[in-house]
Amino acid sequence: MDIAVTANLRDEIRQSLKERYPKIHWHYIRSLQELDTNMAQQVEAVVTFGGDITEEAAAQLPSLRWIQILSAGVENLPFDALQARHIQVTNARGIHAIPMAEFAIGLMLQEVKQFTTLYEQQQRKEWYKKLSFGECFGKTLTVIGTGAIGTAIANLAKALGMHVIGVNRTGGGRSEFDEIVQQDRAHLALEKSDFVVIVAPLTASTKHWFNDRMLSCMKPDSVLINLGRGELIVEEDLIHILKEEKIARAYLDVFQVEPLPADSPLWSLPNCVITPHVSALTPLYLDRSVVILEDNLKKYLQQEALVNTIDLEARY
Repeated sequence: MDIAVTANLRDEIRQSLKERYPKIHWHYIRSLQELDTNMAQQVEAVVTFGGDITEEAAAQLPSLRWIQILSAGVENLPFDALQARHIQVTNARGIHAIPMAEFAIGLMLQEVKQFTTLYEQQQRKEWYKKLSFGECFGKTLTVIGTGAIGTAIANLAKALGMHVIGVNRTGGGRSEFDEIVQQDRAHLALEKSDFVVIVAPLTASTKHWFNDRMLSCMKPDSVLINLGRGELIVEEDLIHILKEEKIARAYLDVFQVEPLPADSPLWSLPNCVITPHVSALTPLYLDRSVVILEDNLKKYLQQEALVNTIDLEARY
């Protein structure tokens, strides 16, 4: 079996894979275009971060049967072409859960404990105690998306004594949440939430989901955190909401255009905090994703059902 790997794996990982699976021909390349015609004919699987999987690239791999993506996002895949050829696609769903959950909780703690303000006072050598501190305890958190990341956020939030509402497509229950609300009733959750954290996938039904109408459902003292995808929010509408101070603050890690253009009003809004798409970063990223790769490789070789399979029709 031939596997093309365009993901940049460390040398020790490559050596481990070679030793564990000596009968597999591993082709480590920077892009699929580096495969010569003979190798391209033989490649049965591709390990990638996903950006190089285009319809044209897949067409050059007639033996392709499986794509393992070492990230969670799959919205840019050529779904129709892959579905027509019955190519299995799996991702690394779940590896972002720990770092992103910690990031979300960190932002909520920053909001109620004012760590940034305290540090700024330190720089001015200013001893001032009359800040407005709050608690996460007793607050209501709505998590938009109840997958691995949303569930991890819910678990940590519950440990802080928060009431956690989950929003998903079906309204199906999960024990980690106090309530589950179906996607088309999300506004009911927003109306009573102190914090709203978005970690939903980008699909046809969620693109530009948070428009002016949805954002206006939030309480004036509530906080919005988007760690999902930039296009889940209509940025122009959010800018208007923030300028009018219809919510207390937004913490944004993802944007419609990245890097965020220098002329974006979001940079200078006093009630908006910008982070450069870093919520999922962790030194353990590759190690966790390779565990999923190996698990799926064993299953593939034994013709068993793979984990983290992407529904090519639903596109997530």
